[in-house]
Amino acid sequence: MKTLNSQNAPKAIGPYSQAVCANGMVYVSGQIPVNPATGELETGIDTATARCLQNIRAILAEDGKQPVEKVLTPHGILGHGPRFRVLMHSPSQHGGDR
Repeated sequence: MKTLNSQNAPKAIGPYSQAVCANGMVYVSGQIPVNPATGELETGIDTATARCLQNIRAILAEDGKQPVEKVLTPHGILGHGPRFRVLMHSPSQHGGDR
């Protein structure tokens, strides 16, 4: 098992890794919309969703062979129903097809 940690994504806030590689799969920990360069929380559903996806891309890039196009199941937790449209539209803007 190998752990992945990227300086281009927010540091893990607990005793865990940003991601773990095991048996040919990469398991990425949940991401929050923190800009790793500034440490600031980004707000607004569009901006926050984009930041989370950018953080995930940065973590996947640490492995060097895990393109975001091969992400099987992204999960998002939203506080309000109309935000679903933004979550479903955002991955296509960041290299995925979902």
